[in-house]
Amino acid sequence: MLQAKFSITEQQSAFLDQYREYGFKDKSEVVRTALEHFRQAFHDEEMRRSAILCAEVYESDLEAQAWVKDAMERWPE
Repeated sequence: MLQAKFSITEQQSAFLDQYREYGFKDKSEVVRTALEHFRQAFHDEEMRRSAILCAEVYESDLEAQAWVKDAMERWPE
């Protein structure tokens, strides 16, 4: 596993010192879990923004709307 050096606040350090109370085996596990949650939340937000952008483009693209309507009408039930 890779190692990294970074600075945290005293409040964050105090939180990390309580790792056992939260069921973690060590401070590193807390940091890895937090980073993974942040990574997933960031990814989810990017996907949401992308979906909004696609919907906005679709609303103004009459050709795309016609293509989708045609495809839906031909879709087997």
